[in-house]
Amino acid sequence: LKYIFPSGATLIFGYMGDPRAQGHKRHKSAWYQFIGFDQVEEIPLEQYKYMNSRLGRLEKNNWLPLRLWSTANPDGYEWVFNHFVKPETRDPDTYYIPATADDNPWIDLSALDRRLQKLDPISYQQLRLGVWGLSTSGGMFDPTQFKLKKLLPAGDPIQGVRYWDLAATDESEGGNPAYSAGVRMWRDLTTNLFYVDSVAHGRWGSMAVEDQLLAYAAYDRAFATEYNLPMIVTHIEQEPGASGKALADHYIRMLAGYAVFADRVTGPKEERAKPWSACVARGFAHLVQGDEEGSALWIEGYKNEHRRFPGGEYKDRVDASSGAFNALFELQDRPRVAY
Repeated sequence: LKYIFPSGATLIFGYMGDPRAQGHKRHKSAWYQFIGFDQVEEIPLEQYKYMNSRLGRLEKNNWLPLRLWSTANPDGYEWVFNHFVKPETRDPDTYYIPATADDNPWIDLSALDRRLQKLDPISYQQLRLGVWGLSTSGGMFDPTQFKLKKLLPAGDPIQGVRYWDLAATDESEGGNPAYSAGVRMWRDLTTNLFYVDSVAHGRWGSMAVEDQLLAYAAYDRAFATEYNLPMIVTHIEQEPGASGKALADHYIRMLAGYAVFADRVTGPKEERAKPWSACVARGFAHLVQGDEEGSALWIEGYKNEHRRFPGGEYKDRVDASSGAFNALFELQDRPRVAY
């Protein structure tokens, strides 16, 4: 969407998309005098920094101010709080202007308040009162206990799985659709350490979910072949009931030729996550950053979701991680088969 003013000035509405797809690089050749982010707390720091580098002007137009403005709620990525708000860490070149719904004379405050009061107390303080810096830790994971590695360990025998927690809604369906997540995790059979090196994450409709399953199954096979690693087994969470079984069976048939298992889950998510939580707490869990540009963009959102669990609006990456962790123990007595 583009609007051209009578003066010739141009206003363009754009997007960046999934950071792993390097969508922000579509602005690589651009030179902007103004950039505005709506809901910057949903933007990874790497994308924000990259767009900041796209501000520029000609010497003859040095009268034009270069501006980067953002709006945000006090949730989402922690870098926003540290960069703009927190006195000890905020960038001295930034300005923070607090505001709440009370500053908008056109809002029906009583109706808004009734809706927001249905949220948990922390979310209410954030979204209604604009309070920053509240602890949103769910208590099960301390993300500082994840250890970062550049690459997977070499030499030791390992087993790998990708576990899918699926939802069949996409963003075009409106509302606040659920996410799907597919976490690839490895277990070092010598040290008994665990490594997460790939996280698929997005809001996809039913057809797009199938495309993602097929694409990542092929990607995992090619990855294992290239690095002479054992077969990466795909696990798909099976929802309770006949419809859940039918859908899981459909996915398994669709992925014929790959090693695929349905995982019929029972009990609360929190109970299923406890073994994974204990692994992280003991320092046995590693996040693999990779050595390619953009390969580690998934890590901040992944850690943030773990920090909030079992609170927080979304739990798909934690569910998929705990599923992968539990699946690796189920695999330990199976023979390892190479492609």
